Amino acid sequence: MTNDSGRPETPDAQTYLELANRLLEVSRNARTAEARQQMLLIAGLYRNLARSVQSRQLPPLPPLTLDGAGLHLAWQGNFLAFERAVVTENIPDAPGIYALWKPDYWIYVGECGDLRARLLAHLEGDDVHISSEAPTGCGFELLASESERAARRTQLVRELMPAYRPVSG
Repeated sequence: MTNDSGRPETPDAQTYLELANRLLEVSRNARTAEARQQMLLIAGLYRNLARSVQSRQLPPLPPLTLDGAGLHLAWQGNFLAFERAVVTENIPDAPGIYALWKPDYWIYVGECGDLRARLLAHLEGDDVHISSEAPTGCGFELLASESERAARRTQLVRELMPAYRPVSG
C-alpha cells in the first residue's frame, strides 16, 4: 500500500483485524499443531497492532525468542511504549509482573505490588542498569499472588534471558 506521494502507508486498524481473522481461519486447517500455534501467535500480534493503531500508540514489539520449539514470542502480556504518558494511562496500580525491552533484546523482567508506580520509578531512573539500557517497550501481566508472580518471573527470566538479571526483585 502506498499513498499519493508513493510512500508506504501504515495500515489502519481494520486492515490488521482482517489479517488477524484470516490467520485464524487458515489456522483451522494447519497441518501441524506447531503451525497452528504460530498462526495464532501472529494473529494475536495483528490484533495488538490494531489496538495500537486505534489508540495511535505504536509500541516497539519485544524480540522473538528462538529455542528448540522454533521462533516464538515468549511474552504474552501487553505491548506498550515505555513512556510516562503511556504508563500513566495504560498500566494499573495493581500487582503483577512486567518486562522491559528494546526491539532487538530483552532488558529486564520484574515483579511488584504496584505496576504503575514501579514502572514510573524506572522511568525516573531509579535503577542505573535499567536506565543505561534505555528501554523503548514495556508490558505487564496481572498476578495478585506473590508466589505466582515470583514463579512467572523466574520462568520468563529463564526463557527470555534479559540483559539485566539481579539476584532479587
